[in-house]
Amino acid sequence: MNRIRKLLALVLALLMLLSFAACGDKEEAEETVDTSSGDEALDESDVVLPYSREDGVNPYTAESLMNECLMPLLYEGLYSVGADYQPNAVLATDIGYTDGNLLVRIDTDHVFSDGSKLDAEDVVYSFELAKDSAYYSGILEGFSKAKVYSNDSVLFTTGSLNMYGAALLTFPIVKDGTAGKSGSIPTGSGRYVYEETTRGGTLTRNKEYDSGKYTAEQIYLSNMTSSTSLLYTMGIGGVDATFDDLSGGSIQRVTASLAQVPLNNLVLIGVRQSGGFATAEVRKYVSDLLDRTELISSGMDGYADPTNLPLNPSWYVLGDAETKDSDKDKAKEAVAEAFEDQTVTIVTSKDNDFKKKTANALKTQLLQMGIDCEVKALEDSAYKSAVNTKSYDICIAEYKITNDMDISERLSGDLKSTFQKMQTGDKDIDDFVKEFDEEYPFIVIGFRNGVLAYSRSNTAVVEVLPDNPYANVYEWSSRQE
Repeated sequence: MNRIRKLLALVLALLMLLSFAACGDKEEAEETVDTSSGDEALDESDVVLPYSREDGVNPYTAESLMNECLMPLLYEGLYSVGADYQPNAVLATDIGYTDGNLLVRIDTDHVFSDGSKLDAEDVVYSFELAKDSAYYSGILEGFSKAKVYSNDSVLFTTGSLNMYGAALLTFPIVKDGTAGKSGSIPTGSGRYVYEETTRGGTLTRNKEYDSGKYTAEQIYLSNMTSSTSLLYTMGIGGVDATFDDLSGGSIQRVTASLAQVPLNNLVLIGVRQSGGFATAEVRKYVSDLLDRTELISSGMDGYADPTNLPLNPSWYVLGDAETKDSDKDKAKEAVAEAFEDQTVTIVTSKDNDFKKKTANALKTQLLQMGIDCEVKALEDSAYKSAVNTKSYDICIAEYKITNDMDISERLSGDLKSTFQKMQTGDKDIDDFVKEFDEEYPFIVIGFRNGVLAYSRSNTAVVEVLPDNPYANVYEWSSRQE
């Protein structure tokens, strides 16, 4: 079973290391994978996942992508979000709005892995750590503080009412006093409990967790000394799955099953509102003439969901809200006339293949519309400066959006005001979509995804969720007979 897998991994690792040694332009492998731990835990585990033991499993100090993926297995939040980004109560039982603030009632019958009961002090303690952390501080930017309202409720102070704010309360809740140091192993209430081993770690089923069916009673964590290319580990058979957010702008080909993982990363075409792009009408015409499916296929290897709205197409709030299509013949004529005798420069990053390929695919489509254009690929620092100062005709840009779909930083004027009123409930989604359709400050391509690569020997139907690529790992079975 797993012994065969370990032996195979060792042989493959040796062959790959020899091939690297024979290659004069690459002195060492991108990853060092410890596939021969010597621990019995590996033989006893149902699933093997990658992690960094040095980085640790403290959710507020860990920095590696590998370890961030493990946090939902160890810790629970007040809420989690589903595939449609709708908040689902986990440790919370109810939520109310008081003068723009959120009052959350918590489930005090819920217990941590050590058997102690959850209370409001634990939530406030976790919130304060989250506010100071690199990963969660941006998500919780709209919350200034949290305080104990009663033993079973916490009041979150916000700048203004946000009807979708519960989707932000996904930060891990840990037991008060257990997560103060970077090397600490906080006490959580997730499905698994972490234990460090000689060469890695294990996640063992949390006996205090609501039972249910487990296929993977224990998960072995294989220690990686670097994360240059997470998909490399699949190539030598050292792990059963790994996640890559594809932030490097390319996907490594690997012999494995693949699943797209939603990231809520908005990809758009920023336009300088001058020349041919001076009017919202023409910007919308260009948008309506775009083949987004082709842009995503050619530019991002298909790892995105197309949409012409700056809101994730999976978002439960959207419903049937959509923009109106233009008359295609009229659009083509208007665009050709607007850009007559003009050359448009598309600015992109030369350090990101997705952005470069998307820019070139866009160039092809714009030429077909009658817009003369060229692509200018810049060093990453120069590209970011161009985007921030808006010194471009067109740029390919990407922004991480929080789970409440707050895009207010990308908006201005009346459109921004309308969006904020939608957040407070004073406007509905159709009001915002209609106004966006009239202003078209930028052109949306879609929302980019990441990838989960997993063993083809896994007999379970693999499920992924936003912020949780290992969503149903407890149902996995990757044993090799």
